[in-house]
Amino acid sequence: MVKRFLVGGIFAVVVIGLLLVYFFSRTNTFESAEASQAVSEDAILFANNIDYTYFTGEFITDNQVWNELRVTGSLFAGYDSLLRTFISLLDSRPILQEEIEKGPLSLSIHLMGKSELASVFYFIPGENISMHDLEAEISSLFGDNAIVNERKYEAVNLKDISLPRGSVFPSITYGSKNGLFILSSSSILVEDAIRNLNSKGGIFHEKGFKKVKDSKGKYVHANIY
Repeated sequence: MVKRFLVGGIFAVVVIGLLLVYFFSRTNTFESAEASQAVSEDAILFANNIDYTYFTGEFITDNQVWNELRVTGSLFAGYDSLLRTFISLLDSRPILQEEIEKGPLSLSIHLMGKSELASVFYFIPGENISMHDLEAEISSLFGDNAIVNERKYEAVNLKDISLPRGSVFPSITYGSKNGLFILSSSSILVEDAIRNLNSKGGIFHEKGFKKVKDSKGKYVHANIY
């Protein structure tokens, strides 16, 4: 009887131990996901841990360099217009806006062809909103006229949102991997980000980036690379 009790107790301890190892390994995976792990090497700019309130307010309104680029460059002017439109959409959803203000929010800018700039947004949801609820909030931004197509890319569920003709954004693609939410107007850039997370090919793994990252500021509105 005692032997049977001991064997049963040892078995229970082993099972609980394995469950704890599995749980913490999953938790660590989620916690280790950083935007820089998903950013492709062809990004022309990467802004990490953005202060959303400052960026959407004082920065894009009063920053001299930003305004000069917007006025003098047609390429950047078009990008600025799209970005401001997207910000106004986000601000129309109080729950979504509140979560993004808490951060962390990151952004990479990529040159598409010769005459277009596209962004990828990276966001880690807080404890008050699930990834499912976050995706529902994003989908609600574009109204009932949007067509949503769900598909898989490298075992990750992606949603392509096609908008009516004449919309500022013809399409939006988003998905999540390891607790990192990724969104862009370019489905190719979202796929690149997912592929980087799976293959460890993002700029996070470059020695040069790691050296620069180690010198980042702690009390700043964003770290720009």
